[in-house]
Amino acid sequence: MRKYVYLLGVVIAAFLAFATYQAKHGASESAEQIERLEADIAALNVEIDGLQKEFEALSRRDRIAKIATEELGMRPARSHQMVTLEAAERHFGASVINDETLE
Repeated sequence: MRKYVYLLGVVIAAFLAFATYQAKHGASESAEQIERLEADIAALNVEIDGLQKEFEALSRRDRIAKIATEELGMRPARSHQMVTLEAAERHFGASVINDETLE
């Protein structure tokens, strides 16, 4: 009987040792994955900052005005070509698109 108890104790100890190893190994892999994801996030934040700066440079009013006049042949609107938003809405309808009109 003592042999079986001793054998059972050895099996339980081996199982606990293996479970501890698995837990530590899993935690190590998780920590590595977290580090990789944090590096990816940092790289994406740098890319986002660069894209925001590029957007700001490309959407400057003076750049758009230059492209409009030099490449598209557009000219500034004359006063008789301007309408108020209220007049445009009376003539063309509401300027806001809601979800119901998209369906």
